[in-house]
Amino acid sequence: VFRAATTLTQHAYVTQRRIERAQQLLISTDTPLVQVALMCGFGTQAHFSTVFKKHMGMPPKRFRCERQGTRGALLEQA
Repeated sequence: VFRAATTLTQHAYVTQRRIERAQQLLISTDTPLVQVALMCGFGTQAHFSTVFKKHMGMPPKRFRCERQGTRGALLEQA
């Protein structure tokens, strides 16, 4: 019934919601990535980064820098 209503499995739905919440936090705050990961229900920053990159096509740090207009800061750290 859940899949029929949402077109997603329960796990995929929860993961999608966690990624959406992470996007909001990454754009609107300067909270460290490890804290964003924990706040969104991921056990580790590494797992969060892997799942985020799979869904968004880029790591969370790059996402944050591009959305906040701080791409230069990202390049300086590389």
